[in-house]
Amino acid sequence: MLTERQAEILTAIVDEYIQSAFPVSSGAIFDTGKFDVSCPTIRNEMSHLTEEGYLHQPHTSAGRVPTEQGYRFFVDMLLKGRHADNKVWQGSRRTKEVKFLVREIAANSSDLVLFVDQNGELRYEGLKKVLTKPEFEDKEAVISLIDELENLTISYETMMTEFENEIEVFVGSENPFFKNVEYSLMALGLGNGFIGIVGPMRMHYERNMRLLDTLL
Repeated sequence: MLTERQAEILTAIVDEYIQSAFPVSSGAIFDTGKFDVSCPTIRNEMSHLTEEGYLHQPHTSAGRVPTEQGYRFFVDMLLKGRHADNKVWQGSRRTKEVKFLVREIAANSSDLVLFVDQNGELRYEGLKKVLTKPEFEDKEAVISLIDELENLTISYETMMTEFENEIEVFVGSENPFFKNVEYSLMALGLGNGFIGIVGPMRMHYERNMRLLDTLL
């Protein structure tokens, strides 16, 4: 069980790493000015979070990056406090087909947006955009994602049963449709289709959640 301060520090680290893609140091968190404690205190808390499995230290870097457990905690915090205050597409579900909304969401997300229609046809938008992320600098990572998409089969009936009118977030190995455990999936079933946002675990969860919230 994390203390309130530990939870806040973890949230700040995940948020910073999502933005920068670089390991986060105690100094970087201290410099945010959000915490009324010393840098050594933050460093000690980060060590505790590492021991508990929420963070890990890559190589000999002084910074930390979130683990799957750390991302899961972050997502759970977002789900508890989420609210849809973006009105860009308010009411659009009633006047547009979901496939057109997919393009609008893809334009505002930096991740891959999937759409499965009532016939089970899979479409996606934003592949080029997601492949510009640091996680896909390696050719094998690109091939892995394309292979996942080519072999992806999603049952429309399953999607409607599991995700109708509710956002679900699967972090890393929780993703039921991808073999690669490095991807996260945010899913939402609608009356006339299914939308999923796929990206590396370092996806911008809050922004993607707000985009899907506008369809509810």
